[in-house]
Amino acid sequence: MEGDAPPGPGPHARASTLSERATALAPGNHELLFWAGLGAAQCGQLALGVERVKRAIEMHGGWGEMLERLPAALFPSVDPVRRALAEGA
Repeated sequence: MEGDAPPGPGPHARASTLSERATALAPGNHELLFWAGLGAAQCGQLALGVERVKRAIEMHGGWGEMLERLPAALFPSVDPVRRALAEGA
């Protein structure tokens, strides 16, 4: 899927839009929810992103481990999402 690729410096909004569409088509898919959450956070919607990542982790605990392993250099929204979750968001 086109939205699966880690976003580079320019295409964050496009990747987020594609993830949003995919999530709408399969709302129970924890993988899509996780990536759509990171995409939303990257595009300035931190609260929405954190909520989605949190739901994905609740659906499948492995996403919590994935969140810890993702490098912020490739996924800039990871650190703000981690902090928000650590603060109890």
